[in-house]
Amino acid sequence: MATVKTMHKIRKTYISALIDSGEINIDKIRELVGHEDERTTFHNYCYNRETDARTHENIERALSRDKV
Repeated sequence: MATVKTMHKIRKTYISALIDSGEINIDKIRELVGHEDERTTFHNYCYNRETDARTHENIERALSRDKV
């Protein structure tokens, strides 16, 4: 049986992909999708898909980078 892609699922995938890319400012994403507040965008579409161990590694790596 094929998976049905509803408009809601497509929208959710689109917004999540933009957030996950880290390349697009959240205010621009909010504007593109018609949300009044960026908190709506983050609350409904921002998910951590990593394991706890991977998340911890990513945090350590981010904090150990030399800041210019």
